[in-house]
Amino acid sequence: LSERLRILRYLFGLSDKVLMTTTQLSHLWDLCYSPRDREACMVFIADASSGGQNATNRTGAVSSPPALSTQQNHSTPGNWDDVLTSAFSDEVRAFAFEELFCSVSVNWDALEEGAYQSFQTMFNKLKMVQGTSMKFNGPALDALWRICLAAGSD
Repeated sequence: LSERLRILRYLFGLSDKVLMTTTQLSHLWDLCYSPRDREACMVFIADASSGGQNATNRTGAVSSPPALSTQQNHSTPGNWDDVLTSAFSDEVRAFAFEELFCSVSVNWDALEEGAYQSFQTMFNKLKMVQGTSMKFNGPALDALWRICLAAGSD
């Protein structure tokens, strides 16, 4: 699943003209119902929620596709992640966080560190976006309480 999500990330990150919609994200989210798949989906959404460091300076298409492997593909300087644009708009990013990540149906008990980091990444990105009224209340606060109550003492 992670490899397929990296391919989607690459395809939607090639152009700032082709963006994922809330319907597409919701469908992907619904398909990833096991804890392992749900966490992979959360990591994908967080990674795809913004462009890389060199995305705004890009003048042409990315020439090399993502390296497919069984290991996590962490973003490093010169990596293809650095030149990809965001896979969706600010509105879709807010939808993904508020409606998917903060949903009461998310079983934080079964998720691991990748899901928690993705939650934090999305929250921080939404706080930085101007025009997004992300406040520390409502769905985000409710989700944080669920995370705190579900997280172990490891």
